[in-house]
Amino acid sequence: MDTAQLSRPQHPVTRTSSKAERKLCYTTAEACAALSVSPKTLARLAARGCPKSLKALRTKLYPHSELLRFMEESK
Repeated sequence: MDTAQLSRPQHPVTRTSSKAERKLCYTTAEACAALSVSPKTLARLAARGCPKSLKALRTKLYPHSELLRFMEESK
């Protein structure tokens, strides 16, 4: 491997060390931002069961895997 490749900074989109990419669950506001929808739209979608939030907590949390599944099925 070339040493120039090792020292080259990674593009921000491909960098995997950001805190947001390591999260397992998102709050309603974060899920809205990730899906680019309003909180009202997310509430309507959640009422229909997609995406599903965690039920064990007072605060609605949306698992990262559930948001990815929802996006894949919505294509």
